[in-house]
Amino acid sequence: MEDILIDGAKIRRLRKNKGWSQFDLARVSWVDQGTISQLETNRKNNLRADTLVRLARALGVALDELFVPADPSVVEPTDPQLDVMMRLVTNMTPEERASAEMFIRFVLAQRRRHGSENKRKAAAQKSPASSKRKG
Repeated sequence: MEDILIDGAKIRRLRKNKGWSQFDLARVSWVDQGTISQLETNRKNNLRADTLVRLARALGVALDELFVPADPSVVEPTDPQLDVMMRLVTNMTPEERASAEMFIRFVLAQRRRHGSENKRKAAAQKSPASSKRKG
């Protein structure tokens, strides 16, 4: 049977997204702070299932989200710019996220509006009826 690898970097990222120290996560999850430190630095590879369950619950994720994917090729490659944006978003407060979402929705609505206007203009230029009106 293959070993299940724990994604220490993801545990650290999830913990920091909540604004917690290792001590905070230890207190909430009832997992020893030393164990959390060893997990985050990938120095601990044998872990009881109940410990993993407590960590996942405390971090608010499904248990399997704490595992390293068995086959790294299964993970889709990402756009570096999206990675940067995701890091920025994860460090935002809920209010900042809401503002960013409203801004993105506004930009997309403007794009759709201008796109439909451009399509109408292009269709009007191609239609024979519009050329008769001009002449």
